[in-house]
Amino acid sequence: MKATRAWVGVDVGTSRIKALAWSDSGKMALAACETPWQDRRIDGEVLAQAALKTVLNSVEAWGPEVRVAAVGVTSMGETGLWVDRRGPCGPVVGWQDERDTAEVYARFQATFDRAAVFAQTGIAASPKFGLFRMAVQDRSGPEASWLQVADWVIYRWSGGARITHANLAARTMALDWRTASWRADLLEFAAATPANLPEIHRGPYPVAAFRADSGDRRLRSTILAHAGHDHASAYYGARLPQGIALDSSGTAEPWVLEANGPYLSAEALKHGMMWAPSLSGSGFVGLLPTPAGGAAERWARSLFGQETAGEPGGVEFRAEGFGQGRATFHGLGPDVRPAMLYEAVLTGVAVSLGAGLDALRQITGESLGDVAWTGGAVAHRRWTEIRLARIGARLWALDPSEAAALGALRGAMAADSSAALEEPGLRWRDVSGQSEGAPPWLAR
Repeated sequence: MKATRAWVGVDVGTSRIKALAWSDSGKMALAACETPWQDRRIDGEVLAQAALKTVLNSVEAWGPEVRVAAVGVTSMGETGLWVDRRGPCGPVVGWQDERDTAEVYARFQATFDRAAVFAQTGIAASPKFGLFRMAVQDRSGPEASWLQVADWVIYRWSGGARITHANLAARTMALDWRTASWRADLLEFAAATPANLPEIHRGPYPVAAFRADSGDRRLRSTILAHAGHDHASAYYGARLPQGIALDSSGTAEPWVLEANGPYLSAEALKHGMMWAPSLSGSGFVGLLPTPAGGAAERWARSLFGQETAGEPGGVEFRAEGFGQGRATFHGLGPDVRPAMLYEAVLTGVAVSLGAGLDALRQITGESLGDVAWTGGAVAHRRWTEIRLARIGARLWALDPSEAAALGALRGAMAADSSAALEEPGLRWRDVSGQSEGAPPWLAR
């Protein structure tokens, strides 16, 4: 009997690790686990092992004889660690943890002009970026390598390949957007040089080979493809054309829009627009961040429960600053119930998303009347209702919703020249109920 061949996309995300598998028989399988944080830190070896276990779990249904032809890896950005020939020099520190970078960021602000850095890198400076993390995290010496999460996973699985995709490399805030090369002047601020960083690939899917001594028969001759930053991978997984904005919902929730070049206006800088080369190898992906997303919903659920009040009852939640713990409630009083606070969080995040979309319209000049939506929030009934009321656009939800893993899966299949089969189909649903047809961009 012929062994099943499978291709897998793995998304090493902030909340969960998701692996989406596709077989040569046209079947799909998904496996997931919680990302193994310990107080906003992760042991690098534990993370790489958890991701590998999730990949293998995704192909478990096809039996022990399945062969994994290729694995695409995408991950959260701004999160990394120093590595030397012995292994990790310290833990992975989460992008949401800015406790250690505030001081070095203040020094950076006193040294560099923020507008000039934006013009050079396409990144509006923030203490969350990798440049400041590499300046403060544990390091063994001048020969160590700084690797972000997807870089590290491929390095570990391949036995030493130091590669990255330009759209993940951009999350260091040390990438020249014009040349997709490391900026030595910015790296010098973190006592680093381009030699400390992985090789940058701008075209789709830099590849490496899975280490032969893995000990698992399912991984013999497996190709590893780097699928970059998770939100860029989600855009690619959704197969969106230029001019269509994506609400890539996750722990954090940016608007993603592909265009031929970055917008470097004062308005774009004010709103924190970020840019990076796209996975398709041409154009750029612009990320206009929303300060809260699934993280705010989970926080509210843990405090207030998941009851629905129907209306916040005059309570206002301002999502701006949520990632730094600065979000606030207004309109509190003795009659406020927990369900009203939970509802206020959902509404506040939706208002913030709507404001982000309006800013994206202003900056780009695009009408953005129909927008795509992927991620776990798609399944949240009440949040969907609130979004429809607060976001001035028609929302089209994607099935499968794990678009970042789907983009990584597409990367795995593209990297394997023998993968001559159809990719998984996409199904779009107008969550507003206004249309039973396909999204307008499919008719282009």
